[in-house]
Amino acid sequence: MTPFESLAGALAEWPSLTRSLLMHHPATGGVCPACSTPGGRIVVVAPCSPRALAETAQKIRAQRGGR
Repeated sequence: MTPFESLAGALAEWPSLTRSLLMHHPATGGVCPACSTPGGRIVVVAPCSPRALAETAQKIRAQRGGR
């Protein structure tokens, strides 16, 4: 298991945080507003790493029988 998968597994136990990450880190739209800085100094393309982590956590939770 990779560190990313371990972290996603831990996040799967915290569904409210998973939902919050999914809400604030959009899957589309070109640029992630939560990860990018104003003025374009740091631009992160959506979907970003926090989004990928939350999506993985959601899948793990579903596999475990959670909602």
